[in-house]
Amino acid sequence: MKKLSVFLFICISTLFLSCVSNSSGKKETFDDLEINSEENENNKEVDIRIQQGIKINGNIPGYRIIVTNWGCRESLSLDLVDSLGKTINLINDKQNVKSDDNGMITIDIPYEYGDVTPGLCMLLLSGNPGVHLVQIEYPDSNERTPFELVLAVDDEQYFSADMDKTLYVINDKIVQIFPGEKLYIEADILNEELVNLKRVKSITNPDKTITLEFKQVSEGKQHKYMMLFIENPFEKRLSYSANICLLKYGKWVATDVYDVEAGKSNYEMWPDLITSIALDSFKLIE
Repeated sequence: MKKLSVFLFICISTLFLSCVSNSSGKKETFDDLEINSEENENNKEVDIRIQQGIKINGNIPGYRIIVTNWGCRESLSLDLVDSLGKTINLINDKQNVKSDDNGMITIDIPYEYGDVTPGLCMLLLSGNPGVHLVQIEYPDSNERTPFELVLAVDDEQYFSADMDKTLYVINDKIVQIFPGEKLYIEADILNEELVNLKRVKSITNPDKTITLEFKQVSEGKQHKYMMLFIENPFEKRLSYSANICLLKYGKWVATDVYDVEAGKSNYEMWPDLITSIALDSFKLIE
């Protein structure tokens, strides 16, 4: 069987993503949860604060934990217990831990850290002067890991492409989905428009989570059609726009899609070989 290579598609797809790059820059401060809090040797209260949306080393989003009146960072042990109870020891990964002469320590931890399971996690700071537990929320990842995209073409050929890291949601409003993926997308409502789109690993807020599934239907090695499934959880009709990346032409083109009735689901089908779909302009209508 022959491998069909279409380099133009990869260039076009990457260009599409890079021209609408994701941005955040928002910082929020949360109070910490302290257990077994103790004063240090100078009888000063240890204070812990958490900042979200920090850019670590210039471009990696994550948390910054600011600890004052701890003393010396050499006496600090860091352990992270994720939402499934798995413990990750951070003692050997202190490149993002800094301290000053006043006993203040800053600890930068990326949102994407090893195999941390998203959800409610606990960061344990232990050593002299005591043990402190800090509650943090690890978000679901918006970054798709590299993968090989494979599509059936016919009995003689198939399509294959090595895809780099890409985003599920771009600029909080555009969802990109590839064949074989099933996505859960949470959204807020503002003036009947869906905003703050966010990919989540599972449905925890069913009243505001859209389900998407995109796949190729084939018989044996023969391509038949592409199919998109979309489920609307809202109490009003859901409209949206779609662009498809056609394998044949290696470019994005607009396509017509039907509105999804309140609380219902739709199937969209195309006879073309489609390597990716981008969905945006989500709105609720009467």
